[in-house]
Amino acid sequence: MRAPEGLVQQVFAAAGATPVNLPGSEVFTGLSKGVIDAADYTVFSTNQKAGMNDIATHPVQPGFHSLPLIDISISQKKWDKMPADLQTILQTSVRDFSYDMTTQLKMADQAAVKEAQANPEITIHDWSQEERKKFREIAKGQWKVFAERSPNAQKVYDSVTTFLETNGLL
Repeated sequence: MRAPEGLVQQVFAAAGATPVNLPGSEVFTGLSKGVIDAADYTVFSTNQKAGMNDIATHPVQPGFHSLPLIDISISQKKWDKMPADLQTILQTSVRDFSYDMTTQLKMADQAAVKEAQANPEITIHDWSQEERKKFREIAKGQWKVFAERSPNAQKVYDSVTTFLETNGLL
């Protein structure tokens, strides 16, 4: 299974998959030639538009990842040098961009699902809440290991797991 390097691969391995590194540009070819059996690649609408669902005809939708996150990274030194008003502007614009991007992707996914449903060769699978919780529990174990690496990673772990538990997703 193609999966991004790092924590994502660790989660899939803990779930019993054999994750491999494969650049995004090679996912379609890898699936079509049987080099990989599955791929954790991108959102449903992007996969549909690229023809992925035509060759890997059993997509999962909605996706099983715990949270849709969009972020930016900036060095602490650069951040500390920024005036407070620019820090606030950056935080606000990233928050607004994130909301807009996830909303636009959700809308595109809904249209792509309708298109895929019209193809009798494609079977869309929607994991039950029970199965999602099982996968998230596996992921949580890997997140916990990762959280031990730094205080910031622990903060993210605490925030994400609290959110998921509060919303009945774990």
